[in-house]
Parts: sequence; structure tokens; C-alpha cells
Amino acid sequence: LLYRGDCLVKVDWETEIEHIKIKEGTRRIEASAFKWCDSIKSIVIPDSVEVIGSEAFVGCSSLERVYIGSGVSDMDGSPFDFELEGIPCSKLKSIEVSENNKYFTSVDGVLFSKDMTELFQYPYGKIQYEYTVPDSVTFIHPGAFRYCNGLTKLTVGKGITVIDFIMLYGNDNIETVILPDTLTKLDGGAFKYSGIKYIDIPDSVTYIGSEAMTGCSRLETVNIGKGVSYIHEWAIASNVLKAVNADPENKCFTSENGILYNKDKTVLYIYPVNAEGEIYRLPDGVKEIRPGAIENSGYLKKIYVGDNIEKIGVCNFYGYKNEYDEDYRTQTTYDIYYEGTEKQWNELFESAYEREKIDKAKIHFLTPTSVGLMR
Repeated sequence: LLYRGDCLVKVDWETEIEHIKIKEGTRRIEASAFKWCDSIKSIVIPDSVEVIGSEAFVGCSSLERVYIGSGVSDMDGSPFDFELEGIPCSKLKSIEVSENNKYFTSVDGVLFSKDMTELFQYPYGKIQYEYTVPDSVTFIHPGAFRYCNGLTKLTVGKGITVIDFIMLYGNDNIETVILPDTLTKLDGGAFKYSGIKYIDIPDSVTYIGSEAMTGCSRLETVNIGKGVSYIHEWAIASNVLKAVNADPENKCFTSENGILYNKDKTVLYIYPVNAEGEIYRLPDGVKEIRPGAIENSGYLKKIYVGDNIEKIGVCNFYGYKNEYDEDYRTQTTYDIYYEGTEKQWNELFESAYEREKIDKAKIHFLTPTSVGLMR
């Protein structure tokens, strides 16, 4: 352990020591001090320590238990979380805090502020299938539950009004999240890259931010409550998504067979990738297709686009071949029948780049006679 005055600066990442007690008199643990020390199983922080720096314990893959003394008053977010580099403390089962600490506490190994209004960290390796956030908690720190793969169900307490960025990132085993009727906002990336299978958005929520539910490899159904008035175009995306359902009383959105539109059905928001049906005809009133609204599909073979369409956003009508392929975004998996000319079609796109990515062999321009027959 390298000390400089009353600061613990760095721990040799090659150390084979399993149990460490930081020496009394140490006032500060510097940022990343224990980073990559993968042999350490337990750390005892004495009462003299006041500050624990950011990412102090990142990469401690064998760490099971941390004891925090009475003097700690300052943590930069959670010392177990990381921004860009690092791996979680995947075996961490318990974070314990001295009962004499005035700023932090722990309940069943979960780290909170002393007044239980902030939840800092749920241990990554805690074996507990269901967990309920106490109603006293008003703020969950970003990443507090990410990579916590022991959890399959999370119930969020009534004190929460906003869920922030990457709360469940990398939590592959989580299936169900129960949200409170006090929640008003799902911020950008809230459930990004998590294992949720379905989610009910309560009526109290008005805002769903960018990538709130993208990269969720098991997400099949999203039910949107009556209060939602804003959904970012990149809010919901999953390769197994079957339906996005809007409450019939929602004033801004409507759904039909799991397909999401604005209320008057002039804008297509989301055609789920895994929606059943081989043929999809855009309703005659649809004038705009939002970015990423309809990409590839597991079932779709034909789509009919009327000449009333005025605007097609980016990332539509093509999708993913292979994420390791340099040309992975050029696949069009169904035939497109457009009730207009090629010139009209080309003028619909916000970006020439997007237009060029669609497989031209899949586009069919219909004559007035053929349009009449199909209608």
C-alpha cells in the first residue's frame, strides 16, 4: 500500500493479500486506489478516513465485503461504480457502515445516505432475487443496480420521481421492474442494456427519454400509461419487441396491434421488430415516419407506403446483418411498395445517406392502376 502523508494513494494491483485493513490515521483514499486489485476479498476502512475517491474499488473482482468507518463523510458518487473503464466488483455481497457514521448507513449490505434518502450502491454479488427500494429514497445514484445479476425483480419505492441514466445497465437477469405511481420521468438510458422482459409505465410518467429502453435483449412488451406526453425517437428498441401499447385514455399516443402512433395517427412512432404479421400497410393518415420507427422485422414480408407520406426519418427500412460486419446496416428484409414515383420517394428522406442504405431491389414503385387494384 502506497501512502503519501495521510492519503492512501495506490495499492499494488499485483498484491496477493486477501484481507486489508487500512492504517489508522489515514484521512483520504484516492480515486482508483484499489483499481484492478483482484485478489482482495475484504477491506476495512478505519474511522480516521473522511474521503473515498471515485472508482476507488473498481476492478476488485474478488472483493466480497467492505467495512466503512465512522469518519467517512464524502464519496464521489459510488466508489464501486465506474464511468468508462473497469469491471464491477462482481462478488461484492455486503457494504457495512459503522453505526456512528453521521453521513452513511447500510441496510442488509446496501449503501445509503444516513437519512435513507439516497441509495448509493446495491452490492453486485448480493444473492437476493427480489428487492424493494425503501419509500424514503428520493434519489437512486446512476448505476446503483447495474451488473447486479442476482436480481430478477426490482420494486422502486414511492419516493422516486425520476429514474436516471444506466440504473440497470448490464443487469442481464432482471426480468421485472415495478414502478411507483409517483414517477414522472424515465431519463435517457434509464433501463438501457438490461434484461427486462416487459414494463408497465405508470400513468404518472410524462417523459420517456433517449435510449430509456434500448439494447434490452429480452424486452417484449412496453405498456405506456395515460400520462406520457413525450417519447424520444430512440427511447424503445429491442430485437424481440412484440408490442408497445398505449393506454386508451392517453391524449398524445395510440396503439393498434402493438404498433405505436401519435394520437391522430399522422405519425408512426414504433413498429416493433417482432410484431406478428407478414404484411403491414401504413394507415392512410400517416404523414411522418419517425427515426428508427420501422427497421428489420422477424415476420414482415411486405410493407405498403402511401403517397401521403411527407417525411421519413433516419434509420428506417433497413437494419442489422451482423454487428461484426463492416456493412452491418445495409440489410432490408422485406419488400417495400410505394404509391408514388422514385423521385417522390427520394425526396421523403431527411438524409441521402439513409436513402442509399435501403436495398434498392426491395423497393417497388406502384402505378396508379396497381394502387387502385390493391386498395
